Amino acid sequence: MRFALIFLGCAAFVLVGCGGGAQSGGEPSGDRSQRPDGGTDPALDGGTDPAPDGGTTPPSGSDGCGTSSPPGTGTYFIDVSGTSREYRVSVPEGYDPAVEHELIFVWHGLGGSAAQTANTFQGVANHNEGSAIFAAGQGLLHPNPLNPDGPPASGWPDNNGEDVDFVRALLTELRSLYCIDDNRIFSTGASYGGIMSNRLGCELGDDLRAIAPIMGTGPEGWYQDDCSLQYAEANCTGEVAAWITHGSADTTVRFCQGEKSRDYWVLANGCASDTAAIGPDNCVEYTGCNLGYPVVWCPTDLGHRSPSFSGEEIWKFFSRF
Repeated sequence: MRFALIFLGCAAFVLVGCGGGAQSGGEPSGDRSQRPDGGTDPALDGGTDPAPDGGTTPPSGSDGCGTSSPPGTGTYFIDVSGTSREYRVSVPEGYDPAVEHELIFVWHGLGGSAAQTANTFQGVANHNEGSAIFAAGQGLLHPNPLNPDGPPASGWPDNNGEDVDFVRALLTELRSLYCIDDNRIFSTGASYGGIMSNRLGCELGDDLRAIAPIMGTGPEGWYQDDCSLQYAEANCTGEVAAWITHGSADTTVRFCQGEKSRDYWVLANGCASDTAAIGPDNCVEYTGCNLGYPVVWCPTDLGHRSPSFSGEEIWKFFSRF
């Protein structure tokens, strides 16, 4: 399933992490080049994937574990079916290639950039204490769904699967270069980045452990502004835990879109309708979800912007797995 029309009824325009530009230079790979530059109720805790013997699945290191000279923080390019795709990677200070790291993808909003996103990685980088590798992809230019007659804007329409294919290729690249815990790969982003995270949670559920869409819609497609009519259906693989937030005053990606996203993951993860309070403000966690695949819902009264608590709470959520 693809989402090329996802913004026709409900579009997002947010520049995540503004400021700081990418440096220039670099060649598409194969000639790859760098441009230097609180506790929870145990019944609600996600834990790790259950193993067949009732224990937990041990960490699984990627092929990049032990690599003697891994590339560092910088902007890189990768060839995907003849198209050069740009991404930004941030490696923790004192990175040890013998230690498995979480990998966290963070996707920019409509008209945004990987360089802007890499400033704080949606605030999550401010709270992870240097244990994670972060990656921010650069969306391709397409007609702006908010202004079709204006200049093109970067985003994630996934035309002909181009963006999901990019992530698949990027995952293979990062796993080969860095020491990544294959059981702890995550995705987040705001607005179009939230939509992208929902899409990846659906199509790459066998690779991602959890997602945290902010102001997103999906993964089942898109709706009219009042969410009365669905235009696509999800065909998802695997299973992911989900942390979701949306503001009731959002007029760009309607609040009901966030509710539809929540409802999808609640159903997909086998959750009950009951909830328990968790985290700040009105955040709740659904009870009875499949073991290891909780769903947290954080509604706010905001417009189209991320809540101040999102970075910290997303990291807390990812840290459960």
